[in-house]
Amino acid sequence: MLTIYVEDFEHEILSPVLSDNECIFELFIQKWIDACPLNVVKYIDIYDDTTFNHKMVKDLLVDIDILIPHANEREIQILQQIKDLCFLTLSSEHQYLRFDGD
Repeated sequence: MLTIYVEDFEHEILSPVLSDNECIFELFIQKWIDACPLNVVKYIDIYDDTTFNHKMVKDLLVDIDILIPHANEREIQILQQIKDLCFLTLSSEHQYLRFDGD
């Protein structure tokens, strides 16, 4: 299970926490990680923590746009929620997108 949120440089959470309890995102990226030319999704560690800075978040947005045509309705919902968190991350300096793996 992944929890995904935006944090600042002091690790204060700045966004709602997206909990992927059903592992929708995890299963989806495992299915497409080798089939699509992805920039940074392949670096998300579903068993540990992964933090993306502004530059990486921009690449993640590109990856999500590549993945959306392959997604079903539930997968699109979580991809869109992650996109929203990406835009929030980019809205101010010193904010990071965090994926906490379980």
